[in-house]
Amino acid sequence: LHLHQLDIDEGYNIHERPEEAAGLPLIVNASINVRNILDIDEKAQLVSLETTLRFYWRDSRIKPKEEFLTSEDDHGKYISLNPSMANNIWMPDIFIDQAKAL
Repeated sequence: LHLHQLDIDEGYNIHERPEEAAGLPLIVNASINVRNILDIDEKAQLVSLETTLRFYWRDSRIKPKEEFLTSEDDHGKYISLNPSMANNIWMPDIFIDQAKAL
């Protein structure tokens, strides 16, 4: 994903979360895919995993250009975000409770 694939509203601020209608909280959906169990330490009660986290939400200030909507799922058409784009758009803060290390 590159910036030329998006229409971004004038005055867009990455530090302001997207607004929902009627002042409702923004819904950020998440899914996790466990790819591999690396280690289980029963004595220390630790599990080491390889996972993929997927977050998705709708930001009405950003609209993908139709010709770049190449993926589709149950929620509709979408563009996957390249990690290098994270510095250019609003991203939710992610906290994983009781994580030993990330």
